[in-house]
Amino acid sequence: KKMKAHKISFFLILIILISKTNQKELNTFSNYDIISQTNINVHFIVDFDNKKVEGEVTISFKALEDGEVIILDTKSLIIKTIKDNTGNELDFKLDNYYRLESHGVPLKIYKEYSKDDTFDITIEYSTTKDCMAIDWLEPEQTSGGKYPFMYSQCQSILCREMLPIQDTPAVKMPVQISITVPEELIGLAAGLFVEEINNGNNKTFIYALDIPIPSYLIAIAAGDIGSQNVSERCTIYAEKTVVEKAAWEFSDTEKFLKIAENYIGEYVWEQYNILVLPPSFPFGGMENPTLTFLTPSLIAGDKSLVSVVAHEISHSWTGNLVTNENWPDFWLNEGFTMFIERKILSSYKDKDMAKLDAMVGLSNLKADIIAFGESKSFSSLEPNLLGRNPDDAFNKVPYEKGFNLLYYLENKVNNDDIFQKFMRSYIDKFKKGVVKYMDFRTFFETFIKNNVKDWEKILNDIDWDTWVFAPGFPPVENDFSNKYADEVDQAVKDFYENKLSDDFVKKFKDWFTLLKQNFLNKIKESDIELSETQLEFLNEKLELIQGKYNVEVSCSYYLTVLYHGTLSTKFEESLVDFLGKHGRINYIRPLFSALARRNKELAIKTLDKYRNFYHSIIIKYIEIDLKSL
Repeated sequence: KKMKAHKISFFLILIILISKTNQKELNTFSNYDIISQTNINVHFIVDFDNKKVEGEVTISFKALEDGEVIILDTKSLIIKTIKDNTGNELDFKLDNYYRLESHGVPLKIYKEYSKDDTFDITIEYSTTKDCMAIDWLEPEQTSGGKYPFMYSQCQSILCREMLPIQDTPAVKMPVQISITVPEELIGLAAGLFVEEINNGNNKTFIYALDIPIPSYLIAIAAGDIGSQNVSERCTIYAEKTVVEKAAWEFSDTEKFLKIAENYIGEYVWEQYNILVLPPSFPFGGMENPTLTFLTPSLIAGDKSLVSVVAHEISHSWTGNLVTNENWPDFWLNEGFTMFIERKILSSYKDKDMAKLDAMVGLSNLKADIIAFGESKSFSSLEPNLLGRNPDDAFNKVPYEKGFNLLYYLENKVNNDDIFQKFMRSYIDKFKKGVVKYMDFRTFFETFIKNNVKDWEKILNDIDWDTWVFAPGFPPVENDFSNKYADEVDQAVKDFYENKLSDDFVKKFKDWFTLLKQNFLNKIKESDIELSETQLEFLNEKLELIQGKYNVEVSCSYYLTVLYHGTLSTKFEESLVDFLGKHGRINYIRPLFSALARRNKELAIKTLDKYRNFYHSIIIKYIEIDLKSL
């Protein structure tokens, strides 16, 4: 009977959500279309001993209609008290009838209001051990080994596990964050630094952002953190034992920032800082405003992986300044950001290198579409997320299919200056706000009509519905031919014909990372099994996993062997060691899936071995993958 009741409530929720499709973003319980948050002021007290955050958040609201209840998103939170402006306690309820495992529980706060009313409420609460938004690291999990470390990850709908809030990108607001930590540690947050207050055994750091942001960009971190300035507006933060290497690796950050400004317009956030996190961080980067989070796996010692910084910088315009209104429109963040990132790479390196990057991206896109299913919604730019956690659809589609659509549109316009003007006008039109697919499309079509002579032919040729709503591969395959690809193709041909010489070995070691990845990807994507001689050449001659290696290249190598090679004991030991040093989902998830297809017992054993190292987000999706194999 309980099971039946749960199913009924679940489908009732879906019916309610469907009925409001035209009004609401579907991944929030909140009634933001009735009453909207206009400011967030939150104080986090970090409790390392109990692995929780004690919080107090004051939320400013403006009523858009008359009402008598405020609904916020929560998950795994303990709500202690809720008070109004005068200090009077308000009645509230965590409505478990609407509980969804992926979305949490709506918090209903009972207060009457009339249209255009403005007021504040203050909520005291604490996180719990089930909070996936915060990763807690023991001292031995850090490079310094002396102090604990913590950091948050709120994208896409995890902010509700860190504070009660209207957890939707449809609502943006200024944010003030205070974070209290033990006196020997540093507390950081997304925002401009305001003040540090010493309180005896602890310290409080205060940050503020006047530019409105969505909830998923709220971010905090605390640990034994050092810093180095690399320019007047760029500072690199990292654990003190790592910060010097990190500052050197990312010393070109200001260059990326200036290139981006030259293409897309003024950087309005004042500071662009980077925090390099411990290796359990599950992503390459996270674009928290003024405080980008990065994985330490990007510290290659030769600046070969810094394109991730270019990507996160690009989010300062597309994602942070102009934000997708709902999660199916996530590609409006990531596709645009990939487009700007490759404009940066064109200037930082050259246009052919940017095309090679796009070629590698297209290859990765095709692999993900095949993995998710060519006929499945998750392979479309606008996936169906009804009743689903947006993270379930996380793949290369919004990034690379979105980029390919923009690249296609640029080629249709056939005038780089006009397309750049469009990009700048788009940012200017929607800055500090949110945008849906039809907002973008309507703006593009109007812009082309007003600025391009043969606009009618251009617009008639664009098959919008197939590009945006159809699953599977892009309807048009863009041409990313470049001088580097020809060189790689010849090397692959020689490899299969066993013609590679010591001269190639030397040249390979001097190749930029993208060329190495492209070389390995072409071998991985072929149907040809690798001989022992070829395996030995990849490992022994090219030294892909020996000594000082590049993690991107090593990951490509491991996948290549898992797809087409013999798994020796030495290879498996090396792979297991690699899996225990890096927590980035782009590496770990495909490697576990590929390993499980060859040796599922070893994959399960390895996951159990490193369970305490990986972020809970990683564990969730690896377990899903392993169960499906």
